[in-house]
Amino acid sequence: MSRAANSGKKPRVCVLAYHLSPNDARFLKLRETLMKNGFEVSAVAPAIGPLASGVEAVIEGPVSRFFERLRRWTPTSRIAGGYLARRRKAALAVRVAQHRPSIILTFDPEALPAAVRACELTGAKLIFDAHEYHSDEAPDQPERGRWVAATERDYGPRLDAFMTVNQSIADLYARDQRIPVPASVIRNCVDPYPPPCEPDLLRTALGLAAGAPVLLYHGALQRWRGLDDLVEIAERLPDEWTVAIMGQGPLREAIAGRSDRIRFLEPVPHADLPHWISRATLGAVLYEGTGLNQRYCLPNKIWEFAAAGVPVVARDLPEIAAVLKASGGGWLIGEKDTGDTAAAMIAALTPAELDAAGIAARTFADANSWARESQRFIALCHSLSAIAPAR
Repeated sequence: MSRAANSGKKPRVCVLAYHLSPNDARFLKLRETLMKNGFEVSAVAPAIGPLASGVEAVIEGPVSRFFERLRRWTPTSRIAGGYLARRRKAALAVRVAQHRPSIILTFDPEALPAAVRACELTGAKLIFDAHEYHSDEAPDQPERGRWVAATERDYGPRLDAFMTVNQSIADLYARDQRIPVPASVIRNCVDPYPPPCEPDLLRTALGLAAGAPVLLYHGALQRWRGLDDLVEIAERLPDEWTVAIMGQGPLREAIAGRSDRIRFLEPVPHADLPHWISRATLGAVLYEGTGLNQRYCLPNKIWEFAAAGVPVVARDLPEIAAVLKASGGGWLIGEKDTGDTAAAMIAALTPAELDAAGIAARTFADANSWARESQRFIALCHSLSAIAPAR
């Protein structure tokens, strides 16, 4: 028998995530927006890595860790995977139910089974927020793609609402018809940043003189992000330019071994990010378009650089190109162009062109701010909650 959903004065939203980092920008924005609009917010995630502040961890025991290691061997992988899936679904669902939410907001297809079970326990409404086109998130892993498709087909009809990050990905989900609920597009817009603090944290950390031009990439160092192009750009840009990478990931050592002209910086807390990226001369968003998910992506970086008034050089992929053509906030290279092409383009840019593009980017961010975009999200939550938020 289902327990009654929250009957308190404020509607409660419990966020259930599976892959959640401390700097997950969309999670942090959604949580803050809900709280500002009178919702109580809690969050639950498996403790499979560092979690964002305020997220309750569901810690796996030693038996789970043992089976996780066993998954490396094919003969036991299905048994271990099935055991872990059942264990995590039960633990996550119970933990979410303890928060007595009126709405459950879930990320990642891995969290869908537990979210549906938690709704059965509480009577809560369920929103699935797809940050990616998940069935093609890893195009070189067809087995995962088939698993995601099956999961969406099984649990999609149980959703009360469905969100995603741009219209192209919404169109892909509509084409697949695995999720019968029409997608609400809530883009990852960012409110324009305040002026950066003094001193210049970016150039101080890099040991550069004031005004030295910096091409900045920030984010995970993983496949298909154009990092090979970034190496080539670093080798071919004029000496006055510095190529900086802020982030961690499996490709860091390989990148460092290929070029001594790339400078590395550690990731910074999300709240501090504006003070660093606002000092860049140019941002790099060179996603390679590998698979449908990447081809139609619209990365947070596009919005963050725009909010900072920093123009970008980016690959000509549909959603990215649409934003840059609308904003005038950067330059595109072709899908097949190499880092050599990008380096030549960057070297030819004048300070006046860079300044004008930065102003255009910030103007676009102001017109497409999170304050505006998030109103559709709040309206969606209001439509699902029987409890009016406190004023």
